[in-house]
Formats: sequence, C-alpha cells, structure tokens
Amino acid sequence: MNVSRWLILILILVFSLVTGSIGCGEQAVTGPATASRAPSQPTVMSTISGEVSVLKAGTAEWKEASPGMALETGDRIKTGAGSNAVITFFEGSTIELAADTEISFTELGVAGPTDSTVIELWQQVGKTRNRVEKLVDPASRYEIETPAGAAVVRGSVGDVEVDRDGTTIITNIQGRWCGIGQGKEVCIPQGYYLTIIPKQVPGTPTPVAAPPAPTQTQLPPKSQTTPPPPRPTRPMLWRQTTVQDFESGISDNVTVVDVGRGDGTVMLQKNDCYDPSGALESSSHDCRRPAIFEDIFWDNQIPGSAELKFQIATNRDNSTWNFVGPDGTSATYYARSGTGIWPGHDGNRYIKYKAYFLTTACNETPVLKEVRITYR
Repeated sequence: MNVSRWLILILILVFSLVTGSIGCGEQAVTGPATASRAPSQPTVMSTISGEVSVLKAGTAEWKEASPGMALETGDRIKTGAGSNAVITFFEGSTIELAADTEISFTELGVAGPTDSTVIELWQQVGKTRNRVEKLVDPASRYEIETPAGAAVVRGSVGDVEVDRDGTTIITNIQGRWCGIGQGKEVCIPQGYYLTIIPKQVPGTPTPVAAPPAPTQTQLPPKSQTTPPPPRPTRPMLWRQTTVQDFESGISDNVTVVDVGRGDGTVMLQKNDCYDPSGALESSSHDCRRPAIFEDIFWDNQIPGSAELKFQIATNRDNSTWNFVGPDGTSATYYARSGTGIWPGHDGNRYIKYKAYFLTTACNETPVLKEVRITYR
C-alpha cells in the first residue's frame, strides 16, 4: 500500500508540473500583434529614367525595372548614376528615388478593422522625396528606417538623404515629420532639416538655407570673370508644377491642363490629332546671386512613340537666353531626369529651361507634370 500511495503521489506531482508549465506558457503569450494583409491595390513602379533595378523578394538576381511593374514586401530597388524612379504606393503616396539610391520594402499592407495603412521602408543610401497622403487614421504609419535612425511621417512632402556612412538628413518640406535616433524622437518644423548620425541621438532641427536678399550692387561687365561663391551647406530648389508656373512661360503648340488643386500638366495641342512637335520655354528664375547649378529633374509620362527633352539657358542680365544641352551646345539635350547641368552655366544668376515635345503618333503625346532644378 505504501508503494502504491507513493506511486499515486508521484503521478499527481508529475501531472501538476506538466499542466502548470502549459498554463504558465499560455499566460506568457500576450497574443500576436495585428498582422497586416495585402492591400487591394498594388504598389507599382510609375516612372523610370535611366538604370533602375529590382531584386524581387526571395530571389538572388537583380533585374531591370519596367514602368507598371508591381512591387511587394521584401523587394529591393536601386537606381544607377544619373537615373531616377518614382514609385506609387497602393494608397496614393509616392516616393521618388534620386540617382544612386537603394531602398527596400519592409512592409506594405493594411491592418485592423479600419484598414490602417502600413508602409515601412529601409533606405540604405541615397536620396528620396516622399509625398505622403495624409494619414487620418492614427493607427496608420509611413516610416523610413536608415542605418542611423528613422523618419516617421504623418503626411505631406519631405526628403530623406542617407550618406555612405549612414548619416541621415530628414528635411520637412511640408506637413508633419519626425526623426528617431537611439530611442529619441525629434519632430521637425516645416522648412527645417534634422541630422541623425549613427549611434547618436538626433541634433536640433536647422532651418533650410534661404537665398540671400537681392542687392543693388552693379553687375560686373560681361568680359569680367566672377568666380562662383562658396557652396552653401544645403542646395536650393526651383520647382515648377502648377498651372500658374507653366502658363507663366512661352508656349509653342503645347497646352497646360489643370489636373486638380492647381496642379498643371503640359502636353501637345490637339485638333484631330496631337501636333507632332511643340515646346514650352519657362519663365526665368532669379537665384539671387551667382549660382552653381547641379541637376535637372522632371516627372513625365512618355508613350513609346513620343519624346520629351530639355535645354537650359542662364545669364547675368535676365535678357540674353541661349539654350544648350549637357555639352554646352545647342545640338544636345537633357533626355534623362537627374542629369547634371553643364558646368559652364555656373556663376550666372538667372535660369530658364526649354522643354521640347515630340510624337510620331496621332493619338499620343508626351506629358510633363513637374520640373525641378537644384543649385547652390
């Protein structure tokens, strides 16, 4: 009897330990976070200029990207020298990759009963411009992680730049942007930028440099060579995208269309067919001082039978305009967005661009949506 009683007690003890451990394990699990699911609309490669490659999730070979290509969680995208790309997310936000930029999609989806937007990116290097649809749902998120920290966005427009050493600069052009580094979050006022150095907390937001006020000093004679001034810390941006911007220029067989909220689109004129060629000469932009010109970018849609190309003119008197291409002659054109501007323009104060529209099909036209020129 004693042996039987001990055996029963041992069995009871073992059963208690097993059931107790299972109970503890169940209590330790708080339940998985709400997983996102694939959205009903795809994320796509909208615009490509130059060399743009995609490494699809689960593969080992980079392939050439193409307009309209669907993208998903785990995909990596990189742009080559002098190249750029625009990606449109499933909910309408866009990200533009400048030259020599690499990003990957950590998560693309919707979550919860309210279909909260979940967009998480990793930016390894390079520069992106992010145009984020306003996130009304507080559970929605648009985040860009970098080797130094993260940019957290609630809406509107901003730039993220990542150097080779991981140093990250987040610029709030419009809306609400914050930066996170080493667990510290710093929100960035509009018109300011924030620098995050790897393994350091973010610094204090700094205002984006504004052009100096114009002076009344006499311009030097044309024969006198004026060396360009030292480069400011941050580049300046001249941007044309509204109906008013485009209509302030000189149109030749092109028309400006208001696509909503004052945004402009330029295309060839059409009667029965689109005109085979046309041009838009922009209004002039005053850089306020002798400038060093960097790059020209544009957003466009170009059917296979159409062509869109640019030339640039600069001067010191705002009256003499000689449009030339990237080699400094009138025989060449800027045909790839993100191309560096001919250095012979450096030291001038005023700038214009001229966009040339061409088509060989009656029912197709190149479409120009935005032009951006950077300078220092």
